[in-house]
Order: sequence, then C-alpha cells, then structure tokens
Amino acid sequence: PSAGTAAEMRTLMKGLDLGKVYAATRCPQLVVLPTRDTPVTEQFAGLYAAHRRYVVAQAKASGVRYLQLEDASHHMVIEQPDVLASVIGDFLADR
Repeated sequence: PSAGTAAEMRTLMKGLDLGKVYAATRCPQLVVLPTRDTPVTEQFAGLYAAHRRYVVAQAKASGVRYLQLEDASHHMVIEQPDVLASVIGDFLADR
C-alpha cells in the first residue's frame, strides 16, 4: 500500500483501543484471533500482524484470555466452525 494508506490504516487501528473495554468488562472474556490474512488483506499483512500483537498485549494487560487460532483468517467461523465451537465451549465450561 502507499505510505498514505498505510499511515491512515495505522491510525485507524490504533484508535481501536480495546484495553479500556477489556478492563471495564466484569465478566470472563475470550479473544480469538486469526493467524493469517485473507487474500483481500494480504497487501496489509504487516499492519494486521502488528495490530494482532497490539490486541494480544491489551488482552494480556487486562487479564483477558486469548487464543490465536492456527491457520484461521477473519473468516474463522466459516473455515473452522468445529474448532472454534470447541474453543468457545471449553472456555464456557471453565466458567
């Protein structure tokens, strides 16, 4: 992407400060993140990888349980419905 587009996306992603939301939520939380990009987002792979690291850091700092689902994209519900259902089921069973 152009430098301008990359800068704009970086600004927008940093605006998604979920740390405050995580900290304010009083029930157990699970964040499931993808580990690969979709063909449409591959040109921004570096930005999305940085954003995922940022989300993980926010989750860790807030005590939120997180998991990076291997070989899953943003479409993980369609790609791996059984695995995702199992992850969510295990999380709920622990509560």
